[in-house]
Amino acid sequence: MKRLPPTYEQIHAAVFRCAGILVRNMPMTKDSKVHQDLGMDSLDVTEFLLQIEDDLDMRMPDDLIGDNASLGDIIERIESLMRSPKT
Repeated sequence: MKRLPPTYEQIHAAVFRCAGILVRNMPMTKDSKVHQDLGMDSLDVTEFLLQIEDDLDMRMPDDLIGDNASLGDIIERIESLMRSPKT
């Protein structure tokens, strides 16, 4: 049976859950910048991306998280991937 793509709520929850695994006891909003506000380095970002892939059971592009990306940006990019036609 074909699996349905994740909903906005599932993507939102996954991004915040996965960020929370790496960044504990720090307030997070959709405007929180991964590097500047949450203090993730390149290794943290790689682990964050792998956690999101596991949580949503899908492959993400390596450039999903840019240098100035916020959690909201990441959610929007994942949603955009879900809407783009498969080739």
